[in-house]
Amino acid sequence: MKFQSEVNIKPKNNKVNYNDNLLFMGSCFSGNIGNKFSERLFNTKVNPFGVIFNPISIFKLLERSIGKNYFTKSDWIYRDEKWLNLDLHGELSFAELEEALYFSNNIIDEVHIFLKNTNYLFLTFGTAWIYSFKENNQLVANCHKIPQKEFDKKMLSVSEIVEYGNTVLNKLLESSKLQIVFTVSPVRHWADGAHNNNLSKSTLHLAVNELLESENTEYFPSYELIIDELRDYRFYDRDLLHPNEIATDYVWEKLSENWIENYTQKEIAEIEKLISSANHRPFNLESDAHQKFANKTLSKLTQLKKKHSNLNFDDLESLLQKQLM
Repeated sequence: MKFQSEVNIKPKNNKVNYNDNLLFMGSCFSGNIGNKFSERLFNTKVNPFGVIFNPISIFKLLERSIGKNYFTKSDWIYRDEKWLNLDLHGELSFAELEEALYFSNNIIDEVHIFLKNTNYLFLTFGTAWIYSFKENNQLVANCHKIPQKEFDKKMLSVSEIVEYGNTVLNKLLESSKLQIVFTVSPVRHWADGAHNNNLSKSTLHLAVNELLESENTEYFPSYELIIDELRDYRFYDRDLLHPNEIATDYVWEKLSENWIENYTQKEIAEIEKLISSANHRPFNLESDAHQKFANKTLSKLTQLKKKHSNLNFDDLESLLQKQLM
């Protein structure tokens, strides 16, 4: 007997390995999966502009990065003693305007360069509901806790997402062979109401389905894995809206099994053991037993560095060096 609806995941032909560069943009769920790769030392950029929920704002930031279209003073507003940018997440707010311009445009430079060598771009859409700032009719990525009366709210249409999305995808693929992976976030936007949340997610799925007609695009069913295969509040945080760590681990396992090279999965297991050893906290740091353990772990790290010269082991190495007496 079966007690679970199984989601069929088509294994990739060209699977991910440690030579690939990966860029993740979109909702917080994109960040969770992207961090799984980062923690295992893949060369990644994860939500460089912060968490962005709606597809139009994600595409706007990609388009900016492709063309190095820098932010100017007019893109910032001053509220509550800090400078805010309605195209960026609230974590990118600053006390000084010059600081805001410097850091935000530096991110554009970094993403522009990274995109030239990116193998996989993961885009996770969270909601089709958008807010427009009444003052200038600007579609915003984040309301920054500005009173809701200053915004108009509406739902994006499938055609709006697809039309702009295809424009940006064409620019991305002009001089690049990157693979674009779409996902829909399983995070439930309950503040919009149950029906409106479902309308929103349905709009995203329909839009993604049309965007998948472009070359070099794929879909990974993270939404279906949680909503259909797990389908239980045990796999959500206390707010009953965000998938918990167990659910995220489950999606990571499914992605690893089907989309990551077999030999890379073995290398990941090696690196996970190394990370676990480096983070080990002994009762007595100066004991002979721990010193032997630390030296042995450092020796393994040195071997892996020779094997993977493209990976950054600096933090792990520094952590182990501090434990040596």
